[in-house]
Amino acid sequence: MSDIKEVDSSYKNTIKNLRSQRGSYKDLSYMPVFRASGIFYVAVDEGIDTCVSFMNYWREKNHIDRVGALITLRDSEGEKVLREYFPLENFVYRLSARELLDSAEPFSGSLEVEIFSAEDLKFQFPALMVFYETDKGISFVHTNQRIYNNAEDRQRAECFNEWQTGFDLHSSKGLEPFVFCVNGPEAAEETKVELKIYNCNGEIMDNTIHLGSLPPYGSRSLNLLSYPKISDFLDSKPGFCKLNIGLKNIHLRLACGNSFADKSWLSVTHSYFDTNNHNDYYEVEDSSHSPCFVPFNLVEGMDVDLVFYPIFSPSVLSFSLECFDSKGKQRSWIDLETKFNSTGTGIYKIDIREILKSHNIAEDEGLYCMHINPQENKIPARITYGLNYRRGAKLGCNISNSALMKKSFGMGARTYRWGPISIQEGGVNHILVSLIKTEQNIEESSDFKLTLYDSKNIVLSKQFTLANSTGINICADKLLKDAEYQPDSERFLWFVLESPNPCYECNVIHVSKDGFVGGDHAF
Repeated sequence: MSDIKEVDSSYKNTIKNLRSQRGSYKDLSYMPVFRASGIFYVAVDEGIDTCVSFMNYWREKNHIDRVGALITLRDSEGEKVLREYFPLENFVYRLSARELLDSAEPFSGSLEVEIFSAEDLKFQFPALMVFYETDKGISFVHTNQRIYNNAEDRQRAECFNEWQTGFDLHSSKGLEPFVFCVNGPEAAEETKVELKIYNCNGEIMDNTIHLGSLPPYGSRSLNLLSYPKISDFLDSKPGFCKLNIGLKNIHLRLACGNSFADKSWLSVTHSYFDTNNHNDYYEVEDSSHSPCFVPFNLVEGMDVDLVFYPIFSPSVLSFSLECFDSKGKQRSWIDLETKFNSTGTGIYKIDIREILKSHNIAEDEGLYCMHINPQENKIPARITYGLNYRRGAKLGCNISNSALMKKSFGMGARTYRWGPISIQEGGVNHILVSLIKTEQNIEESSDFKLTLYDSKNIVLSKQFTLANSTGINICADKLLKDAEYQPDSERFLWFVLESPNPCYECNVIHVSKDGFVGGDHAF
């Protein structure tokens, strides 16, 4: 929360890494990766299980055959409970903490998954998903914390650790906001959490939580409402927070969210680092085109909110909602009245169905796009937002994602997206696919292939054609039923979306039989 500063690890460097070729050893600024890892908070009892699932994309996408996984389960004080190594030979893996423990006795701790390879993996963050399963449904989020690989990795990434933020706090009756945190391999003496709580009125309350000494790999779950005055300050209305926690030698992207007080359902997402004091921008060269945009789909019977948090490089932003018909033609354009101050104290929540109703626009399924424009000729290079799908007033998902930048969008040679499908009785999985045209790729339509995998087999593969500037909601369960697939003991399947067109985006949501929504963006 200090003076504005230039950032060495800017978004431009992120784009440079994306454009770099795997195994680019002669580029001395490129850092090859032979270990990718994630460490997840674990909760187990009669009502909840924690699972980590992933697809062997190292083999299927990147053609790297010699990959192995080392898993380590630790208790809340960081003591090892179990460790296993296995080569990755299947399509899909599932690690259940309850099954690893062989018990439903109450347990909290962490599960670390380390991926090792003899070839360059390129990314330190592996594409893993953690699922918190209860009787009411599942909630899931991708890899958040990880242990650094080496001193250079730590030096490059540590600047993103301070002041984690960018997620909703709900304090209405029966709901409790939480933060899961796992310490790194060094003891953290007299650990404290600096908190800035922001309520719906834009007021700020400072607070400090003293955690005491955290041992190496020690883990804690923080119920924010259990600390004095926070509940009264939020006054049963949504807010958000910024927190700075002194964990040691671990990259922070904290798992966090909101749960029922009885833990019968929790909605998990991940934090993002506060960039209010980062001077990190894209120059806007053509004011006739939005430099930044968020495509998303509407789903029948489901509400969707876009939530923007005041955590970006200093700027004032305006928003416009574009609505497309089934052929990709614009059917409406709405300029929203609110101007958003990226260093202000209030969130900007956009209830999409309310906006459509107020402008007498049909709430059709399909593609919508939120355009983001700066008042000046530069836009923050990192604009994150919450994409919240929910069933009415029910607690839904709070997907943390980044807005697409026109300068860098569609720069790849193809689309390869992948994500999970959870097999739960009465549950429904939606794969939300969108295609939005760019100046580099203005075809009338393009094809994509959707392939579903279980642990050992390709379950099905189907071709789709999508017009530019359209979206499609694919019910994975219907595809499985049409293919007469019987999951038997399979609890997770994974899908892959492939196309020579690089401009596809994809989210996945799971709706439980009780109507609770979990979701995340695809990888």
